[in-house]
Amino acid sequence: MGAVARRAGKRIEAEMAPRGVASAVAAVAGKLAGALISVGVAGVRAMIQARERPDSEALIRQTLGSTFDQAWLKLMQNPTTGVMAGTLYLAGQIEGDLSRRINAGRGGLPALSESRY
Repeated sequence: MGAVARRAGKRIEAEMAPRGVASAVAAVAGKLAGALISVGVAGVRAMIQARERPDSEALIRQTLGSTFDQAWLKLMQNPTTGVMAGTLYLAGQIEGDLSRRINAGRGGLPALSESRY
C-alpha cells in the first residue's frame, strides 16, 4: 500500500502547482476569461487523470493482491488462531497421548500394546 500512497502523493504534488498558477491567472484575467481558464485547466487535468487511471488501478490491484495473500497465509499458518488451529490442537493431543503411552508403559497409563483400542 505504500507504493500506492507514494504515487498518489506525487500526483497530488504535481497537480497543485499548475492548479495554483491557473487560479492566479484566472483571478487576474477577470470573470469570463477566468471561468474559461478554470474550465480549461479542469478539462486538461481530467484527461491526464483518465490516461493515468489504468496504471493506477493495476498498481492498486497488485498491492492489494499481495497484501491479501500475506494476510491469508498468516491466517492459514497461525497454529493458535488460524484455520487449522483445531486440527493442529487435536493432532498435538493425539501425538502427546501416544508418546506418553509408548514411553510410560507402566506409569498409570496402559502401554500401547495393552490398550483395547
